[in-house]
Amino acid sequence: MLLIPYQTRFTAKSLPVVTLALIFVNALVYFVFQSGDRQAYQRAAQYYFSSQLAQIELPRYANYLERRNDRGALQVLRMIRAGARPEQSVQLMLAVENDREFMRDLREGAVVASSDPAYATWRDQRGQFDALIGRVFTERFALEPDAGGPAWSALRLLTYQFLHGDAVHWLGNMIVLLLAGPFAEAALGRLRFFIAFIASGVFAGAIHMLLSDQTLVGASGSISGAMAMVAVLYGTRKVPVFYWLFVYFNTARIPALLLLPVWLLIEAVQWAASPEARVSYSAHIGGFLAGAVLAWLLRPSDT
Repeated sequence: MLLIPYQTRFTAKSLPVVTLALIFVNALVYFVFQSGDRQAYQRAAQYYFSSQLAQIELPRYANYLERRNDRGALQVLRMIRAGARPEQSVQLMLAVENDREFMRDLREGAVVASSDPAYATWRDQRGQFDALIGRVFTERFALEPDAGGPAWSALRLLTYQFLHGDAVHWLGNMIVLLLAGPFAEAALGRLRFFIAFIASGVFAGAIHMLLSDQTLVGASGSISGAMAMVAVLYGTRKVPVFYWLFVYFNTARIPALLLLPVWLLIEAVQWAASPEARVSYSAHIGGFLAGAVLAWLLRPSDT
């Protein structure tokens, strides 16, 4: 299910400069700065499985997963028991790394105790592996709970908005931004739109951290804020929207204000239907609510 407002008429004066600049920066980050991440992850996975880390950590991680009953845990558990194929090595390595509860216990010595005969080997090899993971651009700037202390975590509330997991993730977000962004930018003004867009992403990330311990990347929260800005700034005026419902899609004109309840309902339904999905619906909703409030506070007096 999808509902997106879109703008098709532009003049030199109304050119959405900020929207286009945001798309350019997102493209630069993904296609230049994140371009080496796949190889960096593969190097880290190669070290992980060629060293003794996998032999030490994976059996313990499997015991940890056995105490859980969610679908994601069972999938990883089956992968460990079957033996990860080479093409699954990065996926399995990241499943361990992204499990915040297990990694916290691992680093605090609750998984491999200092009295364990394998401890010295594990400590040295874990240090080398952490250095390899630290070379991944995405790992350095994605939003993670307690990553590098409060100051660095605060910076990541900004940087995570310009990172994406893959090309499909990037392209989908940029299409929605290109459709909805110009509407909000035209009504709010370039500077105020930029401030509201970034602030929506910050609030979306903060809400995500309150409700989840999973790593977050992507501009979805900020873009959700832009969607809400359109609803608040255009009010009862009818705007063109593209909508998709299962296999049916079309365009229509609806009062912009209807975007608020309809969009929130769509996100809530999808969240309820897929609670274990990798999509952070909490960030979407958080960004949407922030965008609505910011648009109301920053709206020009003649709007």
